[in-house]
Parts: sequence; structure tokens; C-alpha cells
Amino acid sequence: MKKVEASAPSNIALVKYWGKRHTKLNLPLTSSFSVSLTNMRSHATITEASGTEDEWDIHGNPSKAQKVLACARAATQDERPLKISIVNDFPSGAGLASSASSMAAFALALNSYLADDAFDLETISHWSRLGSGSSVRSLYPGYVLWDAGTDEEGKDCVAHTAFAASHMPLSLVVCVVDDQPKPIG
Repeated sequence: MKKVEASAPSNIALVKYWGKRHTKLNLPLTSSFSVSLTNMRSHATITEASGTEDEWDIHGNPSKAQKVLACARAATQDERPLKISIVNDFPSGAGLASSASSMAAFALALNSYLADDAFDLETISHWSRLGSGSSVRSLYPGYVLWDAGTDEEGKDCVAHTAFAASHMPLSLVVCVVDDQPKPIG
């Protein structure tokens, strides 16, 4: 049985995007800049489902991930039922961008499982963005610029590494004082 695993780091925006210019496509009004948190990761595992329906083992509602899956399936024409697990090695919903890293890891795993890694990161970022806009920043290492772009369909709404983490070493300390989900998403 085929099994793939992928992981992606959380990211913290140093310059946040403010608002969306297209809600359905998760296109931001402004560009943003972040740093990847390599020691805080989400892990996605995909195997074949035992039945005829997708099986989900994720924290919370799978609706965001279902958008990513639908986009990947449209691109690959692969409708096999999947068993999907997405876990974080840090608290979910606590303001640490767990949705971003989860959707990035999931999109990477889908590319591996459904397409044998045939798609580039730009394409994968379009998939993951449907689940979480900020996920595009979790696909790249170091300091990442997410360009808002101007194309109505988001074709130029892409992220890239602006410079390596070693360019400006940064130490972050995260202290979790309450591991319950934050009241506002």
C-alpha cells in the first residue's frame, strides 16, 4: 500500500497582509513577509482509504483541507479515496499558524501521492492557498515574501524565499500559556 508523508513549518508574519481581495481564492490585498519556524511543524500522511469515501484524521473541521484536495484532484484527475492524517507538533489554533503549516504539508503530500511530485511549488502553493492563504509562506524556508499580485485568478500571487534564515539569524521563544484554541480564527 502506498504511503506518503510530508511536513511543513509554521511561519510568523513579520509584515502581515491586511484583508483579502478575493475571498474564495484566498487572495490577499497586500503582500506579506514572514519567517519560517523550522522547529514547529505540521505533518501530513496519506494512504489509500479502506472504503469508498475519504477518511479524515485532522484537528477540527476538514472543510479547509477538502478545498485543497478538490483542487489537487482537479489537477491530477485522480479520484481515489484517501485516508488523510494531519497533525501538528505544536498547539493548534493558538495563533501559531497551524492552519498554514497544515495546509502546506497536506498540499505537499497530495503532490507526492497523486502526482509523484510532478508539480512545482508555485502550483502546490495555489492548492494550499485555498485552505489557508498564509500556507504559501510555509512552503519555503527562511524569510519568505508572499507577493499579493494583481491577476484576478491569482496566477501571480506567489511566494518565494527572500533570503535564507542564516542571512539574519533570529531566535524565537514561544511560550504557550493556554493551549486552547483562540476565540477568533
